[in-house]
Amino acid sequence: MQVLFWAAPTLVSVDPSFLQAPRKSLALLMREHAGSDARFVCRYGIPVVMSRPFVGDPQTEHEWIDIASRENPLPIYDLYLK
Repeated sequence: MQVLFWAAPTLVSVDPSFLQAPRKSLALLMREHAGSDARFVCRYGIPVVMSRPFVGDPQTEHEWIDIASRENPLPIYDLYLK
């Protein structure tokens, strides 16, 4: 078997000040396994913020996304970056 692509898994540490922002904006904060491009930039010390909108039926012809939920992270980022 020939390996065509490989990337190391990433363990992301949460910045304590980031945890305060969701509480102020009443957002839901959860820990979850996911795939992302964070694995390519974390190894260089570049900070990564991951978020996900409300979705359903992923990888099917009935997959959907709640457009309004895409805007939810913006107040969190604003509070965190101030």
